[in-house]
Amino acid sequence: MYTPNSAASIAQSEATRLAELKFMVLDTVNYSPYTTAEEQAKTAVSVANCQSPEVLVKWYCNLLTLLSGRELAPVAWATGTQKEEIIRLCNHMLISRPVKTRVLLNINKYTVSEAKQLIAELTSQTQPTPPAARSGAAVTAYGRCPRTNRLHPAIAGELAALSIFNN
Repeated sequence: MYTPNSAASIAQSEATRLAELKFMVLDTVNYSPYTTAEEQAKTAVSVANCQSPEVLVKWYCNLLTLLSGRELAPVAWATGTQKEEIIRLCNHMLISRPVKTRVLLNINKYTVSEAKQLIAELTSQTQPTPPAARSGAAVTAYGRCPRTNRLHPAIAGELAALSIFNN
C-alpha cells in the first residue's frame, strides 16, 4: 500500500545514500597521496553534479582500482644525470657546507620531482647576485668594499671561476 509518508521516507533514504556515496568518492580522492590537485578539483565538480547512486558506486570501485595501481607502482628515483647535476651544483663555492652535507647524504633518497626541485633551488643559490642586492658590508658598483678597497670574496670567486683574472 502506497502512502505519502512512505514515499517521503524512500526519497529521504535515497538522498542519504547519494550523499554518503558522494562523500565516499570525495574522501577517497581528497585524502589519497596518489591523486593530484587537478584530479581532486575535477572530481569535486563531477561528484557535485552526479545524481545517480549507480554511477557513484561504479566510480568508487574504479577509483579504488586506479589508486591501488598507483600505490603499487615503483617509485621513480632521481636519474643519474640529475644526481650528476646535483653533485656539480654542490661543488659550487656559494653552496654552504651544511647544505652540501645534507644534500649529498640524501642524494640516493630523492625522487625525480624532488631532484628537479633541488636542482632549481641549488641553481638559484649559485646565480651571481647584483652588487646592490648583496647583504653584509657595503659593496660598490665595481664589487669592492669601500673601506678596504678589496674585492668582495664572492665576487672574487666568481671572477676567478670565469677566468677573468688570468695574469
